[in-house]
Amino acid sequence: MTSKPAGDYQTGSFHVKKSGVNIVVNGNSIDVPRACTVVQLLCQLEIDNRHVAIELNREILPHEDHPSRCLAENDNLEIVTFVGGG
Repeated sequence: MTSKPAGDYQTGSFHVKKSGVNIVVNGNSIDVPRACTVVQLLCQLEIDNRHVAIELNREILPHEDHPSRCLAENDNLEIVTFVGGG
């Protein structure tokens, strides 16, 4: 099994006003709604939550915390998806 970056999120699909927060995903700054969870972000980015590893602010975020972890201003995420192959 190998890993690859989960994509280019430079043109994030979130459109928020003052009620949002700015985060960095794989080196790209995007705005997300306040109280957005990691699972909601992955869903919006069309990434399957079952096959990812997430580093949040330089610490691995356990998979079981994805649904409850709300994103905050200046959070820094690295999202890696796993793909099979040979």
